[in-house]
Amino acid sequence: MEDEKKDCRTFTLHEVYALLEHLGVPAARLLAAKAGKPIKYGDIDLGQLEAVLNRVLADVPRDGQAAMIAAILRNEVTVQINPIQTQAQNEATVQINLSVRQAIRILGANKVIMARATARVWRQPIVNGPIRYTKATLKQAAAENYSGRTDWRLVFVSGKSLRQQYEIRGKGGEKEKQPCFHSGYTWWLHDKEGYWVKHQPASGYHLIDFKGRWVGHNWGQREAESQKPESLYERVNPAIFSEAILTNFMINGERLAEDWQHCSSVTDSFNWFVSVGFFHAYGLRVENHKHSRPSFDLRVCLFRKFDF
Repeated sequence: MEDEKKDCRTFTLHEVYALLEHLGVPAARLLAAKAGKPIKYGDIDLGQLEAVLNRVLADVPRDGQAAMIAAILRNEVTVQINPIQTQAQNEATVQINLSVRQAIRILGANKVIMARATARVWRQPIVNGPIRYTKATLKQAAAENYSGRTDWRLVFVSGKSLRQQYEIRGKGGEKEKQPCFHSGYTWWLHDKEGYWVKHQPASGYHLIDFKGRWVGHNWGQREAESQKPESLYERVNPAIFSEAILTNFMINGERLAEDWQHCSSVTDSFNWFVSVGFFHAYGLRVENHKHSRPSFDLRVCLFRKFDF
């Protein structure tokens, strides 16, 4: 046991921050005030630590690296290292420590759909995944919900394409088929629309605001708002939006987007924008719209980009 402790190299936050500055993480100097608490990275040297952090940050967008490092330092994220491998072979994995239970405490039980609940209603094996948001992000979402301006929900989506969802839920308005797709809007099932209808988005927990924004705006106005350089948000993919509201109905019996549509950034074969909504008893509608037309029926639901 003593030998094990001796072999475990401990890096102080001063050392870690120095390395992070070397890697160009902008928040490193600001966060250096928290230095003093040691972080154990296992039996590796500083060179290995640099390689590991580079590996961990490799798939993280530049604007999300600071949040990733901050989460590591708050112990929301753990960097796990295999000390047996050489530096060149060293592998690092990221374990997100923010649990679903914590997310429920922050957002409320009615605002979180867990992976096992999604698997149950779609009758599929449980495919779990980490919550790629910090506590700070979820707390901000909860505060915005409390103000009544938003309806942020953390939903686990399994990554089914629109066509896969249709094949499972079918069309029609009979009670035994609820939820379903609208039988009068099947244009998107034609072969020429296959490239986006068959697209399978990544599975995982997505933080989505289901309170549609920018009512009565035209496409240009909505796009200008959602694409600001500093924006942490983007339009929800139509397959993710569809699966999320179908899943929510099967679990909670609630119809989101019942009298309006979410206008996505995905375009069909006519280069028109795909929208999903009007989710009433006749079924969920998938439509398309010219980008220039303002409408009070069209809104935009935003996805909060992952922190890491």
